[in-house]
Amino acid sequence: MLIYFMRSTSCPVCNRHVRDLIRHRDEFAAEDILVFVAVPEDRRTAAEWKTERRIPFPVLTGRLGSPHEMIGLSRKVFGAVQQSGSVLIDSQGVVRHAHGATMPVNGYRRKAITTAVQALRTRR
Repeated sequence: MLIYFMRSTSCPVCNRHVRDLIRHRDEFAAEDILVFVAVPEDRRTAAEWKTERRIPFPVLTGRLGSPHEMIGLSRKVFGAVQQSGSVLIDSQGVVRHAHGATMPVNGYRRKAITTAVQALRTRR
């Protein structure tokens, strides 16, 4: 599974990254990779965003805090900027790619994800 952690649903850069994930969803599906998008907002905001943007992936929110906080992608720069990033986990539960960034332009590295997915193929 691949989880992309957005800085926020209103972040234009993060939304561009999600559109890229959508464009490549058939490639992920061909590799049996489930894609999830994690957002720091509440469930209602996340559901509205998912519907408005026609996001085909499950959108994750946290019960207590955000999914970001659960894996250490906390707010940085004096608590003002939510980090973004991605995690690729194989079918055995092993993390094969993990990347976090304070600046959203660095939160999604498709080449690194593609390389990690290709490495999964050789492990089968």
